[in-house]
Parts: sequence; structure tokens; C-alpha cells
Amino acid sequence: MKKTISVLLLLCLFVSLFSGMAFAVDETADAQVAAAVDDTQESDVKSVFNSRFYVEENADAGLKSKVVVLFDLIGTNGTLYLPGKVDVSKLCFSWDDTGITVSKNGVAYENGTAPVAPAGESVTYKVTKGLAAAYVKVKTVQGSADVEPMFLELDESLGTIDAMNGDKIHETSCYGKVLFDGIDKPISIKGRGNSTWSAEKKPYNITIYKKDDYAKKGNAELIPGVEAKKWSLLANHLDNSLMRNKIAMDLANELGIGLPSRFVDLWMNGEYLGSYLMTPKNDYKAPDDGYVLENDNYLDSEDPQFLIPGMYEIGKPINDDGYYNRMTVKDIGEDENDNPVTDVAAIEAHFDEAWAAVEDFSSENYQNYFDMDSWAKMFLMYEVSKTYDCFAGSLLMHRDGLTDSDKLIAGPAWDYDVSFGRTLHKFLVGIAEPVQLNAEGWYNDSIGLIAVDEPVSLLQELGKHASFMQHVAKVYSENKAVFEDIASNVTRQQEILRGSALMNNVLWGTHHLCAEYLIAPNTMRMLGTGKYALNYQVTVNWDAYVANLREFAAKRVMWLSDHLYAEAPVGSIVKKTMPDGSAQLEAVLSAGNTCNTYQWQRSDDGDTWTNIGLATTAKYTPKADAVGDVQYRCVVTNAGADITTVHGGTVSNYATTILAPETVDVQMTETELEAGTLTLVLNGTDVGAYTFAEYNGGWSIRNADGKYLKPVGKVLALTDQPFAWELQDGVFVSHPTVAVTMLGKLFTLGRTRPIYLNVVAGGVAVSANAGAAATFLKPVAE
Repeated sequence: MKKTISVLLLLCLFVSLFSGMAFAVDETADAQVAAAVDDTQESDVKSVFNSRFYVEENADAGLKSKVVVLFDLIGTNGTLYLPGKVDVSKLCFSWDDTGITVSKNGVAYENGTAPVAPAGESVTYKVTKGLAAAYVKVKTVQGSADVEPMFLELDESLGTIDAMNGDKIHETSCYGKVLFDGIDKPISIKGRGNSTWSAEKKPYNITIYKKDDYAKKGNAELIPGVEAKKWSLLANHLDNSLMRNKIAMDLANELGIGLPSRFVDLWMNGEYLGSYLMTPKNDYKAPDDGYVLENDNYLDSEDPQFLIPGMYEIGKPINDDGYYNRMTVKDIGEDENDNPVTDVAAIEAHFDEAWAAVEDFSSENYQNYFDMDSWAKMFLMYEVSKTYDCFAGSLLMHRDGLTDSDKLIAGPAWDYDVSFGRTLHKFLVGIAEPVQLNAEGWYNDSIGLIAVDEPVSLLQELGKHASFMQHVAKVYSENKAVFEDIASNVTRQQEILRGSALMNNVLWGTHHLCAEYLIAPNTMRMLGTGKYALNYQVTVNWDAYVANLREFAAKRVMWLSDHLYAEAPVGSIVKKTMPDGSAQLEAVLSAGNTCNTYQWQRSDDGDTWTNIGLATTAKYTPKADAVGDVQYRCVVTNAGADITTVHGGTVSNYATTILAPETVDVQMTETELEAGTLTLVLNGTDVGAYTFAEYNGGWSIRNADGKYLKPVGKVLALTDQPFAWELQDGVFVSHPTVAVTMLGKLFTLGRTRPIYLNVVAGGVAVSANAGAAATFLKPVAE
């Protein structure tokens, strides 16, 4: 914890140095008096420099708990950190040593009446006791009005904060209560995290209790609509934007594999700790008859662990025990009597079966163990973020039951503070920093180690199945708008967090542990090509950090959309009446009209659909092959980009749409023609009624004058002699010999080309694809 006004200087230093610093011996004292200061005067000096300044809880100002001024090491410059909604004008300073005098411009203030400076400004007071005096300057800093303050009031008689913060294995807890958004609940709190715990700004887990005897846990709704017993406070200290976890969790939550989250400004026993992201603890949804697993890298877990058969443990060359790629049993569901419903051995046995199925690339059996949607979404989370935990780090999964149908479900997504264009050195995983920072390229495929034959990543092994990658593409296409909203969400969260982020940085500053800010600006701008090239700012300005995050998110999603998305066709079926009277159907698209394939289908009942042979273009003319109303629909498929997999080469993704059915009147059968009189339509012109009759194994077509329709060369003619038309699948067909050249006509040579007559809408029309061009009727002498 940061100190308030420090115990600072020995009296001799006070006498010899004060006159040249921001504080000074009172003007009435001279060097001889100061040199002769007795023990009482020494006590006065210490009182001046050890007095703690604070602001009391003030309901009228909107301050729900006491806030302490944090001073520098010398003890003369302090900062008052306040929530964004507080009315600063109604606040005054108090101090814990009633023997000191606090004044300004000769005006002395009683305890609790010294005004606080407006936000962004400072106030200087003279603190006096006896012959000792110092000038104390306090600046007021205020957070975002949209970020709720959280006050933790801990009883250190039940465990000290220093002991909790000094416990690397997080077994030491403190007890007290939480005041947050109208909630006042008993809690216990302890540290959390591994690499993040080593930073000065600590992350924590808190547990809610029903009563202040801390005997029975209870729920609290710290996020609207979300109740949980255990909550995590993420410090985000490795992320100068303070937003990467929030951006990732919002995305995962939209996809259905995430956790709700909320920014908070945190005070512990009055001392401001900074900006935090609050979320339910990542195993809070463990079902009563299921369990939660985590593929992670730490060996000192208090939870049971087992190894993944054949999986390489990164670190073996350094540490014989290995440290990456162990499976941790995070939580086992409990029944009403708080008894485990399963055990670690059974969990391990099931996972071994699932893993063996993944490693069998000749089979699709892995789909019986892994929920395809959630794992495809988790794969995409790692792809879009290029997280530092690219394998064996914070990969959570759960199984919600113990039956054969209960699959492993990926999630919740967790730990994205080093991601989205920012990374730490990770030489052990075989990924160069430019690969991690670049907005281009397949990320899960790039994980690997030199001279290591064993698998190194669960997600990478899933991605070696072509069927899995096709599902990844399908999921991306269905959720493309969610991914493309990431950059906009960066802007939305920036507006919410900005004041609190700047206040956090007054306390903690920014740092340069991660590669994003170690690499020179021109090198960063060389990462990527064309429209995917990054335009990073190397800076210590918070808004510029956020701009870098937004830049990476926009370019990364752009690359994924170009390489994963298959645009689902959008459109409808349009029915047209052709000049010859026939009905033509056309699939007219408004989107997805690149590289489409078409397949027309028909149904007599609206339930059962069958493909129509050779009907594979955008247009289709129904044939007279059924009685009554028949429905036609078109299945339109659009091919997306090819996806590269380590094992399966490339696979293509597709988006398919079924355009709504269109009903078409289908005309008559041969039986109905026996007594039929129909209208003949040529080139859209009604040329009279014709009677159909059986003749010579076919059908004759005769008009009211007794003349028969017959093909002669390239025309339809009328003749006194009956002519037999063949009826094939509802279409009348003839095969006249057609001379195609002058020489052919001279020697009466030609070739046989069919003429088709379609029965349409109570009439007969020449088909649009007739082999001979029938343009008029011509009487033929017999």
C-alpha cells in the first residue's frame, strides 16, 4: 500500500535542510532556536510530517466512504483521488492529529473545515505545531462520472493488508465489507494472479458473505442482472490502455462464451488503488453436476492437475518438471449436500478420450466430445486478439453434465491484458514478436517450437481438422458484425473510462514492459502490408495507447473478414411472364452475388424438396411436369476465402441461403389433353384455339379450320394431314430436318433439330429454347 504523509526526516535534517525545500521552520524561529530543539520540539516535527489528511464520508457530496490523501516520500506534496460523481465543492480536509494547526493566508481552519481544491487544481496549507511548520500542497484528481467507485473497508484486526499483499500463493485473506452502487455486504478478499501479482498494483478476488460472521457465502449483484458469490478485480497493470480485457470480454460475451464486466475505481481503507475491471470469478458458473478445467502453466496451483497425453510441456529444457500445458481442475460441481458428484480421476479419463479423438485426424469423432460452436468462437478469440497466452495459458472450458451427450464447452474467455497488438517476449513458444504484433496472418497455426514433434496447443490441434476450420468460418460469417464492432467499442469504452484512466496514471504512471513500446516507431509501422499496415504511435499518452489498440483491432478484423467471411446471399425469387407466355423464375440477389452457385428445387407439398436436374443457373423455366400448384425455391451458395490449416492444407468456407419459395401453376398431363382445347401463343400473340388428340403414338394439334400444326424447316406450318408430336415430360417435341446452308438446301441436306412446345397457362407456346425459330404460321399444300 502507498504511504500517506511519511515519517520523514530526523530533526537534524529538518534544521539543516528545511530552509531550502518546500517546507520551512516557522519565520519566528532562528537557527539557534532550531539547534536547541528539545525532545518536545522533535515530537512536534514528527507530528507535522506524520499527520494524515483525509476527506470524511459525505452523503451530501456523494462520497460514500472516507478517502485518504496520498503523499510523496517527502510528505509535502499529496494527491486526493475522488470518484467522478462527487461534488468536490462540498468537501473539506480532516486530519488525525488534533494538535496541529492548518492555515492558509493567515486564516486557520478547524479540523474538517479546510476546503478541498477543485478537480485538476491544488491547494497549499501551512501545517504548524510548536516551532515546526511545513507547507503541504494537495492536488485534487477526479475520475469518470460513468465509473462507479468501490470502497473496501477492511478490519485489519482480522488480517492485515500488508500480510495479504505479501502472500505470493494467495492464502492470506482480509475481512470487512464492500460499499458499491448501493450494496453494503460483508466480504473476504485475497490476492489473485500469477505474473500480474508481481506488479505493484495488485489484482484481487473477493467473496461475498451473508453476514459479518463470514460463516456462509452469499450472492451480490455487483453488475446489473448478474449475481455471484465470487468476484475478480483485474488490475490491468500490464496494459497501458487499461481496456484490453474489457474489449475482449465484451466480444466474448456477445459471442456467448464470455463474462460480464464493469470498470470500477477502487479504494481500500480509504486509499485509492486505481482503475480495475470487475467480473465474476471465471469459474462462477460451474454447474452442480459438471466441472471447470483450465489449460494453464503454473505448477503451484492449489487445485488438482493432470498432464495431457503426448502434449509437449514447454519449459522441459529448463525445468525437468515442465511448466506449460497442464490441465487444472478449477472447480467440481456440488450437490445440495456440498458433496462432489464426480472426481478428478473420472474427469481426467474423459478428457483423455476427448484428446485422443482430436489427435485422430482420420475421424470426425472429436465432435462427440467438443461443442463445435463454443470452440470455434474461442479459436476466433485467440485469432482476433493474438493473445500472449496463445496456448496453455488461461484456456478455460467446462462440462455441464456427465452424460455422453455432455460435451466440453469452451469458455469463459479469460486474460487478455497482453493482446490486441501488445505482447511480452515469448521466445519459448516459437513465435516471433512481429507475428504477434502484426494484424495479418493465421495466429494459431504459427504456434510451434523448433525440433519439437509433440503437439503444443489444444486449439491448434482442433484447427488441423478441416471440418473444424469450416465451422470456424461459418461462425465468423454469422458473427461478422460483432467482430467488426470491436474498434467502435474501443471508442465507446474510451469515453467511459478516460477520466478514471488519467486518474489511475497519476498514481501508477505508465510503463514499457511490453514490446509494443520497445520497438521503434518506424519498425512498428513496417508491420503489415497495404491496407493492413499498422500506424502505431510510440508514446506515453493514454489516448494514444487507446488509438494503438483501436488501430490493431480495426486492421486485424479487416484481415479476418477478408480471409474468413463468406457473404450470405440476400435476395428473392422473381417470377416473369415471357413473351411466349411461359413463366420464368429468377433468383435476384442484392448481396452475395460473387462466385455464387445455384440449385433449384421443387416441392408438391411445401415440405419435401427435391433438386431439379440441370437447374443450376440463376434463371429457371418450370416445365409442365405436374398437376396443380407447385412450389419452387432456389438454394444459393457463396464461396468465401480459403482457410489454411496446418494439417489439412486449405479448406473453403461457404454461406448458403435458401430463397423463399415461389408458387407456379403447372399445367396439364397427357390425360387432361384428351379433351383439351387450348390457345396457341406465338411470340406472345394469341393465334387461336387448338384441339389436342391422340395420333400415331403421339398427339395432333388442330385448329378450328381443321388444319394441323406441323414443323416445316424453321417454321411452324398448318397442314391438312395430321402430324404426331411427341409428349416428353409435359413438353411437345418434333424433330424436323433443317437445312443450315445454301448448299444444303440445294442438295436437300440438313440436320435434325428439335422444336419444343410448352404447355403453359391454358395454352401452348413455342419454347424459348426451341431448336427452330418459329416466327409465323404458313399454310402447307399437301
